[in-house]
Amino acid sequence: MKNVLELFDQTLNRVEGDLEDYDGMDRVELAIDSIYREPKQENMIDFLGTIAFAMEKDFQCIVLGILLEGAPLGGADPEKLKAGDVVTLGEDCRIGLDTVKDQDGDEYYYFFTSNKVKPDDMESQIFLHLPVKSVVYKACYSEQCKGLIVNPFGKYVRLDQTMLQHLVDTVENTVNEEDE
Repeated sequence: MKNVLELFDQTLNRVEGDLEDYDGMDRVELAIDSIYREPKQENMIDFLGTIAFAMEKDFQCIVLGILLEGAPLGGADPEKLKAGDVVTLGEDCRIGLDTVKDQDGDEYYYFFTSNKVKPDDMESQIFLHLPVKSVVYKACYSEQCKGLIVNPFGKYVRLDQTMLQHLVDTVENTVNEEDE
């Protein structure tokens, strides 16, 4: 297995090599594992760099959608749906992102990096594949939530809105520098 620091260096094009063995979300999971193996500042920085890379490359994360209003499944019977079925949402349907609460009662948006880290008992729920960037922005600028949790049920990382703002600023500055 490759060292997370090496992956981070490759991500930032500081060393030669490719990351074809890992998709963007696998990289995020590796970075989380490194934080749990050795909780130090460098590993958190690697994690943030990996999230920034996922944002820049439009990688998809998995979020739990909650019905806000309307007919969610365009007339499909939810009882007859099987895991993996694809449905079209009704035009009048609005779906929001689910949240979790911490021990203090503060709400956080969350996403899963893959199906393998998503709890099995959530199969009957509505899951959406969204760009990491859009979920990070929503959590960063939300008045309802305090931040974002990546993989909330197991090895997780919680980012408050201050950290998310730094992440967003870094990604936007990188994009602006590339445009010049």
